[in-house]
Amino acid sequence: MAALPPLRVDSANETPILMGEADDPKEGTMLNRKRIARALSDWRRYRRTVAEIEAMPLDVALDLDIWREDARRIARRAVYGA
Repeated sequence: MAALPPLRVDSANETPILMGEADDPKEGTMLNRKRIARALSDWRRYRRTVAEIEAMPLDVALDLDIWREDARRIARRAVYGA
């Protein structure tokens, strides 16, 4: 994934704006929307992964050496890579 452009502070109301190369406010807004959409998509995948692990039958989970208490850690690593 490419690095996002730097933030610029709007002097009128001191809110941060993610600006594109052309320094176009509309482009900055689109980048923010993409960033929010990506975060929402990642969060949904995280929650779905946690739910799947927690709903897994115990015998299957133990065969895979997965403890239900580790569901959040496993999902975080799978979705966010951390």
